[in-house]
Amino acid sequence: MPDDSRLQPLIQHPPRSPEGKPPGAFVEVWIPRRPDRPLTYAWPRDLGLPPAVGLRVVVPLKRGRYSGYVTRVWESNIPPGKFQIRPVEWVLDTRPLFDDELIQLLRWTSGYYLQSFGALIHAAVPPGLHAVHEAQVRLTRAGKEFAGKLIARSPARPPPWARILFYLAEARQAPVRRLQRVLNIRNPGAAIQYLKARGLVEVRERVQDPYRARTIRVIHPVREPEPGDRLSDRQRRLLKHIFSFHRDILADEIEDHPAYSADRLRRLERRGFIQTFTQIETRPLYWNTGETDANPTLNEDQRRVVQAILPALEPSRFMVGVLFGVTASGKTEVYLHLIEKVLAQGRTALVLLPEIGLIPSVLRRFTLRFGNDLAILHSGLSGRQRLTEWHRVRHGAARVVLGTRSAVFAPLSNLGLIIVDEEQDSSYKQSDHPVYHARDTALVRASLHRCPVLLVSATPSVETYARARADQYRLFELPRRAVTGAVLPRVTIVDMREAYRKTGDPFFSPELMEGLSAALAGGDSAILLLNRRGYATRVICRACGATASCPNCSIHMVYHRRPTRLVCHYCGHESPLPKVCSTCGETRYLSTQGLGTERVLNLVRARFENVPAARLDRDVLKKPVELFDTLAKFQQGEIRILVGTQMVAKGHHFPRVTFVGVLEADAAAGIPDFRSGERLFQLLTQVVGRAGREERPGQAVIQAYQPDYYPIRYACAQDYPGFFNEEMKYRRRYGFPPFTSLILITVRHRERERARALAEELHAALANGLPPRTTVHGPLVPFLWKLRGQYRYHILFRTRERKALREHIRTVLKTFQPSRRQVKVDIDPEQIL
Repeated sequence: MPDDSRLQPLIQHPPRSPEGKPPGAFVEVWIPRRPDRPLTYAWPRDLGLPPAVGLRVVVPLKRGRYSGYVTRVWESNIPPGKFQIRPVEWVLDTRPLFDDELIQLLRWTSGYYLQSFGALIHAAVPPGLHAVHEAQVRLTRAGKEFAGKLIARSPARPPPWARILFYLAEARQAPVRRLQRVLNIRNPGAAIQYLKARGLVEVRERVQDPYRARTIRVIHPVREPEPGDRLSDRQRRLLKHIFSFHRDILADEIEDHPAYSADRLRRLERRGFIQTFTQIETRPLYWNTGETDANPTLNEDQRRVVQAILPALEPSRFMVGVLFGVTASGKTEVYLHLIEKVLAQGRTALVLLPEIGLIPSVLRRFTLRFGNDLAILHSGLSGRQRLTEWHRVRHGAARVVLGTRSAVFAPLSNLGLIIVDEEQDSSYKQSDHPVYHARDTALVRASLHRCPVLLVSATPSVETYARARADQYRLFELPRRAVTGAVLPRVTIVDMREAYRKTGDPFFSPELMEGLSAALAGGDSAILLLNRRGYATRVICRACGATASCPNCSIHMVYHRRPTRLVCHYCGHESPLPKVCSTCGETRYLSTQGLGTERVLNLVRARFENVPAARLDRDVLKKPVELFDTLAKFQQGEIRILVGTQMVAKGHHFPRVTFVGVLEADAAAGIPDFRSGERLFQLLTQVVGRAGREERPGQAVIQAYQPDYYPIRYACAQDYPGFFNEEMKYRRRYGFPPFTSLILITVRHRERERARALAEELHAALANGLPPRTTVHGPLVPFLWKLRGQYRYHILFRTRERKALREHIRTVLKTFQPSRRQVKVDIDPEQIL
C-alpha cells in the first residue's frame, strides 16, 4: 500500500474573483496553444491560492479561455496604458507542477537551442496535463423558436448558420468540433458568432484534462465513538475496525469487512466520526513481486571505477564523468551500485536511455533492485499510465526514473545522480519542434542540481571522448568483459566482391553461412543485422532506368511484400506496387533491387526450415508490448535467429547469442554526412558486442563491398582509440566538431522558388555582421532536397564563437520573423542531410 504521506489531494477549483478588486500580483503565463511569447495577467487577491511558478491557470484570451503555466511572478504596479491587464480566472492545481530549477533548465534549453519556451514546457509535462478546451453550443429559447420557423420554410440550400440551427434543433447542444465534423463546415466559428450576436445560441466553455490520473478513496479517522453515541452494531464494528489501523487507510483495505458498505461510510462521515477524501493513486506501473536481486559481486575493474566515483556523490558536487567500457564489461552494474548509494543518502536518480527498445533489457534488473521506488517515463505508455507515473515522481513516491529523451524534464527533487546510457546515440536529439539534445540538457540539469552526471557508452561520441581526453570530463574505463573467461568475439571481414565471384550469391557469403550453421548446431542463437527495412530497396524499370520515387520526398520508395506496397520511410506515403512504368509505359521490365530485413528473413527461413526465426524492426512492431514479447522469446530461446535493424545492436544482453552476421555493412558509407563514419563504427562495434557475452566464445562475420573502409577495420578490431585518432584527423582537416561548432538553418516551403528566395534573403541577412572565426555556407541544396512535400535549402555555419553566433541568429530572426514552419534552427546538428 502506498504511503499516505506521499499522496496529494485532487485539484480543487477556487471561486472566480469578482471584477474590479485590485490584484495582489502579476504573473507571466505561457499558453501551449500560443507558444511564441508569454502574456501578462493580474493575480486577484481572493483567487484562493498565492501565485507561484509552476501552477496551471485558466486565462481569457480574445474570445476564449485557455490553460497556461505560470513561469514568473512579480509584485509591482504596472502603469496604466491603452490596454487592460486581464485577471487570471481560476487555478487548476493546488501545488506547482514543477519548481524553479526546472524552469531554469527550460529557460536554458530555450535560449541555447533558440526554441520557444512555451513549446518546451509543453514537451516537459505529460499530455494528460495539457487541458482540453471544449466549447459547447446550445440553442436559446429564441433560437428554438426561430429554428422551428426556419425548418417550416425548408430552404433548398441553407447557409452554414442555418445548418447549425437545424442540427441543434434535434441535438439541443453540441461541441464546436462535432459541428465542424458532422456538418462539414470548414470554419464554423463565423457562423456561430453570427448566431450568438442575434441571441439564437449561447456558447459555454469547459476546461478538462484529457486523461485523469487514477484516484483512490482515503479514510481519515476523526474521533472514536463514545458510549452515548447512538450507533448501530454494524456501525460500531466498522468504526472499531477503522481505528484499529491507527492511520489513514484506503477504502479498499476494509471492503472485505462484514460491516462495510459505502452507504454506512457516508453516514459515519456525516456524523463526524471519519473523513473521506479522494487522492491521486501512486501505484507503480511495475509492481515488485517480492523477488530480490542478489547484488552481483563487482569484479576488480568495476570496484575500481565505483570507488573512484564515490567522492563525487557527496552533496553539492558537480562532475561530468565518462564511463567507457567494452561491450559486456558491466557498465550497467556499476551505475546500479552508484544509484543505490544515492538512494541511501535520501536523494533521487535519473537514468536516460535513447530508445524504448532498450528498456526491456534493463527493466527487470531495475525492478528487482529498486522495487516500487522505480518510475518509467516514455512515449510507449498510455496517456493515463504516463500521467500516473509522472505524478508518482512529482509527489516523491518514486525516487528513480528510467526513461527516454523527454524524461530529462522529470519533476525530480533533490537529484543526486544522472545517468545517460548509450550517450552517443542520435536518438537523444529531438529533431522536431522543439529541438533539443537530451544528453546536453542533462549536463545542464546536473550543474543546476550540483550533482554528478555519468555518460555511459562502449563507443562514446567523438566530442565526448575528446573532452575526456582533454580532462574536461573525467574518464573511467572498463577494459575487460565482466564475466570471468568471457572475451571479445572473433571477427571476420568478408569482401563481398570476391565472395560473389566465387559463389554467385549476392547476399550470403560462405563464411557467414558456416558460422551461422555452426552456432545453430551447437544449440546457440544468432543475430543477423541489416540496417534497412522492407523487402527490396527500390523498384526500377530496366527499360528506361526510372525508379519508383516518393511524390513528397526526394527519395525512392521501398518495396514491402507483406502487405504488398511501396512505402516512403521518411513521410510514410504508401502506394500499390506498379504494374506499368510511369515513365515509359513498359510492363515487362519492372524489377525489384536491393535487400531489406523482410527479404533476409525469408531467405533464412528457406535455408533453415526447422529453426524459429523472427524479424525486429519498426515495420513489425506497432506497440511496445510486441517489442517486449519478441525480445523475451529470443532471450528464452523460443526464437533462434533474430533478423533486425539497429534495434538489435545496442544495449541488449543475450547470453545465448554466439554468432552475429552483418550484411551490407558499408551501405551507409556514401551518405553525405560528416557523422556517417562514426555511426557505422558505433553500429558495428555494438552489434558485434552482442556475441559471446558469457563463457562460450562468440564469432562475428561482417560482409562489405569496401572492407578497407576505416570504420569497418577499427570496428572489427574493437579498437576505439584507433578509430578516434583517424576520425579526428578527418574532423580537423574539414573543420567539423569538436574543432568547430555547427549551426544548421533549414528553410522549407511547398514551392521551390519561394523556398530558394526565402533562403537567399535569410542568408544575406545572416551573413551581414557575423562574429569573428565564423563562416557561412549556402544556401545549399541538401541530399534530401524535398521532404514531406516541402522543398529544402540549408544555411550552414561553422564557428568558434558559438555564443556570439547564437545571439546574432536570434537578433536576425526577430527582425526577419519567419514562420516556424518555414525556418528550422538546429544548434549542434546530429546530421546535415
